[in-house]
This record gives sequence, C-alpha cells and structure tokens, in this order.
Amino acid sequence: MSDYRETQYFHPLVYGLIACVAVLCASLAATQLIIGPDAGRAGVLLAICCGLVLLTASMGRMVVQVDQSRLMVRFGWLGLIRRTFALTRIRSARVCLFRPLREYLGWGWRYGLDGSVCYTTRGRRGLELMVDGRRHIIGSVDPKSLKNAILKEPEEETADQPVAPEPRRLHL
Repeated sequence: MSDYRETQYFHPLVYGLIACVAVLCASLAATQLIIGPDAGRAGVLLAICCGLVLLTASMGRMVVQVDQSRLMVRFGWLGLIRRTFALTRIRSARVCLFRPLREYLGWGWRYGLDGSVCYTTRGRRGLELMVDGRRHIIGSVDPKSLKNAILKEPEEETADQPVAPEPRRLHL
C-alpha cells in the first residue's frame, strides 16, 4: 500500500509527434518492401519505428510513489527505468521551481552540469531532495503533498486560504 502516488505524462504533442514519425517510418518501410528492391532501407525504417515504440513504452510516463520506507520514481508503462530512495537517506526536502530545458536540457531522467539529477515529464514545479550529498529534483504537479508524504507531515488545511498564483519570472 502506498502513502502517495502521482502519475505524470508528457505533453500530448510529444505522443502525437512520436506516433506521426512511427507511422511515417512504417509507411515508408512498407512502400520499400512492396515497390522498391531495397529491403535494407525498409529494415532500417522498421527499426526506427520499433525504437520509437520502445522509447515511448519505457519513458512515456513517470510514476512517483511513496510508501512506508521508500520513494520510487518509475518511467514508462514497463517500469524498467526506475530509481528508489530509502526515506531514511533523504536529508532534506523542499518545494522548488526549476527550468528543465535550461538547467537539464530537457525532460526525462536528466543530469545537470552541477551534478544534480532531475526526473520530470513536464512543468517547472518539483521537490528538491538531498540524498547522500547529491541534489535530486523530482517534478511534480503537487510538490507539497509529495513533501508531506516523504516527511510524514500532515497536509495543511488550505480550504479557507486563497491560493496565490505562481510568480512569473522574466529571464532575458
């Protein structure tokens, strides 16, 4: 039984782009097999198509789960790519804003130039953890609830309090 579970998906345009490229590669491969004498190109195109499908299956979503003793981040529907943190090894946790494209050159399981690691599918909000002297950022739609689940803190009552909008930063 888990104390907290959050599933995040990449932007729908990412899935649409992958599907379009896969269909295009499969169509070109079929055309090469039927019309053209070059079966080598068809094999390459089919390999690209299969690679895109496997990439989507292995990295297409992110599941963050907290139970009594650990925090687990899993990518994809297959769950083959995962990272597990024992809750006793987490030294600190704080809600943060980060810039995935600027700081980590994209989304997914990414390493920063400062040695930090980021796990994200979309958005800029997350939870910054210090584990064994290394900074980890886990992207989250609701980083406060994730923090409360990790630190075993009760959730704050927010029904009577207005929610302030996220501050906007201008970077030039």
